[in-house]
Amino acid sequence: MLVGSGFVRRSVPIGPPVKARPIYEIADPYLAFWFGVVYPDLPQIEAGQGRAALRRNAQRWQRHLGWVFEEAARAHAARLVARGDLPEDLVVGRWWATSGEPCEVDVLGLRGPRTALLGEARWRAKPLGRWELRELMAKTGRVPEPVEEPIYALWGRGGVERSVRAVGALGFGLEDVIRP
Repeated sequence: MLVGSGFVRRSVPIGPPVKARPIYEIADPYLAFWFGVVYPDLPQIEAGQGRAALRRNAQRWQRHLGWVFEEAARAHAARLVARGDLPEDLVVGRWWATSGEPCEVDVLGLRGPRTALLGEARWRAKPLGRWELRELMAKTGRVPEPVEEPIYALWGRGGVERSVRAVGALGFGLEDVIRP
């Protein structure tokens, strides 16, 4: 009922395995904010302790912003495909391992059944650098059928260091993501 009404969405990783176990998440960012950040502290907020509740649960707020930023990075990647800045046959989504060690790729692009784009999105003020790029590249062996030379991309609230672009990876900041 909640899925059918659009309040909750059923998510599965893009690409194989097709029978991956789904996760269910609140579809609307505002409702996710309400139930994930505000609602747990509603009694304190209503009692005039909103600032104290926010300070106490700043981590929850940052986690929510990270989730929203990941969604925005996927939407940005889809716009890059539509504009012709990424291959036109690239299908963009989210991917996570369904067995073995946990592994998640925030932005994964498939060309047919093969992985051609791996991207990481982080809601962090400090620019992303080679460390995050190395972490992302290490996930290549876990994703569905990677092409020989996949595109690597980082999305960071604080942007990316020049060193990331210098080695051929794509890098985007908050302004890139929110600009249509």
